[in-house]
Amino acid sequence: MTSLSPDLFSRILSAPSAELVISSHLEQRVAKIEDGTFLGLGFDLSRFMELLRDRLWRSDSEIEFFLNDRQGRSADVWSQAISKNGALTLDSILRLKAQKTSIYVHNLHLMVQECRNLARDIGRTGYFTSRIYAMYSPANAQSTPTHLDPCDVIALQLQGTKDWTIDNAPKVENFSAGRSIVSPEDSEFIDPSDHSIRAGEALFIPRGFLHNAKSSSEDSLHIVIALTPLTWLDVMQSILVGWSRENPELLGNVLASDRKGQVVSGFPAVAELLSQPADPEFAERIVAQAMAERAQQQMVRDFGQVFARDIDQLT
Repeated sequence: MTSLSPDLFSRILSAPSAELVISSHLEQRVAKIEDGTFLGLGFDLSRFMELLRDRLWRSDSEIEFFLNDRQGRSADVWSQAISKNGALTLDSILRLKAQKTSIYVHNLHLMVQECRNLARDIGRTGYFTSRIYAMYSPANAQSTPTHLDPCDVIALQLQGTKDWTIDNAPKVENFSAGRSIVSPEDSEFIDPSDHSIRAGEALFIPRGFLHNAKSSSEDSLHIVIALTPLTWLDVMQSILVGWSRENPELLGNVLASDRKGQVVSGFPAVAELLSQPADPEFAERIVAQAMAERAQQQMVRDFGQVFARDIDQLT
């Protein structure tokens, strides 16, 4: 079966740290990363503040705010902080800082070239799709409310220190974006552990692990690398799309009738098609196919890259 190469994270991690992330992903466990090689990423608090000041923000799909005394995003801050033309002024930033309001920027890989290169490296294989975010928190702010993520996360601490509390086992097994409803008991820690992450260190958190974070006595900036892994559901969807090109019964209506008006079912033919032997070579082939399709989708969607074997395919 396909394996993961440490080269996926070569822009930010040493080979041993990349291997630690990969093994932690495979075993679904929390890991602290201490080598600090990602400081060569080229993004820091100064560049983050310049981004806040110079970009015109269009909606809360690009930037969000977390008040210190609230467990969740605060939509009402938008109208107070962002001007009608989309600007976030220096005065607004200073006011947010004084109010201990954290600022969360989405899709940093679409705004900062170094982050774009990193996300492209990770997504090119097709196993992970990758998105990158940034969270700035004033000193002593409850910056990250208690929550679950539907993806693995690498939190790179670029400035200050962040204190994390994380459950040591998944609250929701194989938590995914498809499960949008989380019950109240999912927000209660069962077996938490505390992790203090300083600038130059990072934290790996598997999907479905409950966690929160608070900045220390100085301002904090960390980058979030969201890693959404390939699942068997993704593989099955890829298989079915491919099979439907040669097996029109997969595209048949669920409800249909024969010429005599009797209701018939196409399910027997579909079930026979789905009855595949547990063949390792077949599994290797379908996973490789799904990864290739997934990589192409992310490259086109996020980076505008088109893959083709020759120029004739593009005309």
